[in-house]
Amino acid sequence: MTPLRRTLRRSNSGQRTCPVCNEPVLLETCKTDENGQATHEECYVERICSHLKSDEKQSSAKQDSQASWKSRTS
Repeated sequence: MTPLRRTLRRSNSGQRTCPVCNEPVLLETCKTDENGQATHEECYVERICSHLKSDEKQSSAKQDSQASWKSRTS
């Protein structure tokens, strides 16, 4: 699906739907995500925070692995 088609995706009621929760989004109160899609502010913030937490866990695991490897090779 092209970005334009995703942006223009609408529910049966003619409203845009949030790409995170798939619930209708009011254009008067929505925010726009990094892909240009109308989304609820709360949904967008939650998605961003979950990605940051995931990235932090991966980074921490990588650092632990590197520290373990360094201690074994020293």
